[in-house]
Amino acid sequence: MALRPTDIVRPGPTAVEAAFTAASAVLPARPPDRAQAWVEVAAHWTAATETGFARAAGAAAEALSAGRPARSKLEVDDFATTLLAVLVHPPWYSYITVGDCYVVVGRRPGGPHLVVPPATRGPRGLTTFLTSSDVGWRMSFGVIDEPQLSGLALCSDGLIEATLDTARLADGTLGYVCPAEFARFFEVFADAKRPAAELAATLTSPDYAAASGDDMTMVLAVRR
Repeated sequence: MALRPTDIVRPGPTAVEAAFTAASAVLPARPPDRAQAWVEVAAHWTAATETGFARAAGAAAEALSAGRPARSKLEVDDFATTLLAVLVHPPWYSYITVGDCYVVVGRRPGGPHLVVPPATRGPRGLTTFLTSSDVGWRMSFGVIDEPQLSGLALCSDGLIEATLDTARLADGTLGYVCPAEFARFFEVFADAKRPAAELAATLTSPDYAAASGDDMTMVLAVRR
């Protein structure tokens, strides 16, 4: 059966809209001035996003299934997606994440650092999605307290192999670390004379494409 444009499932926008709506609902009229208060905001934001997404995905599945035979009706699982979102209020950056997304910050001085690493896989080695039955305790939240932050990069899991290295961590386990070369992503926007197309060319190059067959998305914010 051919799909009509209205049949196409777009889980990403549903998740982003849920996170935005939840943030608008939980963010105080007067932003907090303490890191711990931002942690509490992040906790409320996480719960509200989970609830809002479940409600929106359920409503969308029901609407798109109207008039379809039982075997082709949509389920909430058809809206499976990971999510990474950040509330920016320097020097505090509250975040929520589910799945394998990660956050790198640029410090001046100090260079790039991986502050929110990709999550470990869930049971049976599967990625956790917003539709997963155990998402309630697998969603992560917290606050990045970075007075010297000069750049922020939100990355999807498809960029892990292309941008991160693995190394022995302080606790003896093997984990991801951010190489110094990551700074070049921030430098593209830090220097007004460098064209943004330079970054696009890097991310669409054959070397990057070969690193992963998964979604490769990077959202950058730079303080000049």
